Amino acid sequence: MDASAGELSAARGRGAGPLVRASAAALPVAGASVEVVVCSMALQVLAPLPAVLAEITRVLVPGGRLVATWPDRGPLRPGDVLVLAGLLAVLGRGLRYPNDAALRRLPDLLTGAGLRLVDDERRRFGYPLLDAAAADRFLASLYLPDLPGYRYRTARTALRGLARARLTVPVPVRRIVAVRR
Repeated sequence: MDASAGELSAARGRGAGPLVRASAAALPVAGASVEVVVCSMALQVLAPLPAVLAEITRVLVPGGRLVATWPDRGPLRPGDVLVLAGLLAVLGRGLRYPNDAALRRLPDLLTGAGLRLVDDERRRFGYPLLDAAAADRFLASLYLPDLPGYRYRTARTALRGLARARLTVPVPVRRIVAVRR
């Protein structure tokens, strides 16, 4: 499910399905009809977040679970800071998401939506840059609205350089599990 026709078209091209175009704030699903909602790498951009969480609660059965992941700031290893600092320098900015501030208040937002947080974990994963194509995929996966083209090209060149060195880019992720009360 996605609100973007372009994203759904890309998914269709990869053979994904079934595909539904809808807003996360107005799910085309009956109330109390879903046991699990998985929201992978999207809470940071879905808006307005309180309405999205309320809608997820609406479709979950009592005791149903929300499992969500999104990019986080840690944990990181000492060497990770150098790799990320270099990437951010060529991007000319940090990685920012529309819901950064809201996600810092997530436990309160979950409670307000009728969900109870039962697990909250932060982990570091690594994305191996094995070749230029992997570097390009990594860059394309980043949320970079309004990034000037020259910055994008500079970042692509830098990541391809890291790929020649077979480096792994750190990817810190936060995962939560919440249960509908």
